[in-house]
Amino acid sequence: MIWKHFFYFNKREQHGILILIVLVAGIFIGKFILSDTNDNEVEVRDESLEFVEHKNADTLNGAVRDIDAPIKKNRPYHFDPNEANIETFIDLGLSEKTGKNIISYRQKGGRFYKAEDFRKIYGLSAEQAALLIPYIQIEGKGTKKKQSTFANNKPLDSKKAASLDTETVLANKDMEPRSAKRTFEKQEKYALGIKVDINAADTSELKKIPGIGQSFAQRIIKYRQVLGGFYDISQIKEVYGMEEQYEKIMPWLEISVNTIEPLKINSLSLDRLKSHPYINFYQAKAIVELRKKKGRLNSLSDLRLLEEFGDKDFERLAYYFSFE
Repeated sequence: MIWKHFFYFNKREQHGILILIVLVAGIFIGKFILSDTNDNEVEVRDESLEFVEHKNADTLNGAVRDIDAPIKKNRPYHFDPNEANIETFIDLGLSEKTGKNIISYRQKGGRFYKAEDFRKIYGLSAEQAALLIPYIQIEGKGTKKKQSTFANNKPLDSKKAASLDTETVLANKDMEPRSAKRTFEKQEKYALGIKVDINAADTSELKKIPGIGQSFAQRIIKYRQVLGGFYDISQIKEVYGMEEQYEKIMPWLEISVNTIEPLKINSLSLDRLKSHPYINFYQAKAIVELRKKKGRLNSLSDLRLLEEFGDKDFERLAYYFSFE
């Protein structure tokens, strides 16, 4: 019916109606196209945002893994995997888990008969194996000793020399005497009943305590230095990795409280205060600010009004604070 009436209009009116229809149709089509494009853009943006979030998460996780993972730059040295303890393996650059795998392997009756056997350890990377195998020296049962053609480097008699070529004889002549068997110097350990003052002992003394190797000894010394000394044996558990060893080594430990280095809180800078393991940045800042107001701090009671400190803080810091 609409088109029937359409033909009653003159040509000018018909052209106007057609143009209007085209414009209306164009508006609807354009709206549909723009709507579809916006949906696609939103979808692309959502996908891009999701990709960026995953990428950032991966980067952050990677950073955390890098921070947690110990960076070992220790230079490798000769060791016997049948005798070394877990501290030695850690000192050589292996993770604690890999070191425990080696100890577990030995406890179950496993043994390394040649250096290449070291590759069978679960958790040991090919790179670590390639680095450490040249330093492996195995002693004890089941090992084969390599002997020189010239036993004990004794001079050759004329009959034996005649049976060998000239090059071999000359090589024997220039050969330096070498012992047939290499010996390992085992770390001497203290018997039960001997006490070690952990506020005064050096690394060589600490290593004589069963359960403490080179790495643990160095960590104890370093923590003692930043702490200012130990006032209680249980503080050893605060040293990284020592909590698991604590019950084992405790019978050999003793301390001398009077060797603690005091913290002179009336004169130390903010940086020096916050470097102490028991004082964080906000606590150090609060001390400095209170010092500015009061002029001088006379006792722990001056600090008890500070919200940055709790009862546990005062318990520990009472051994270190000096108000001179």
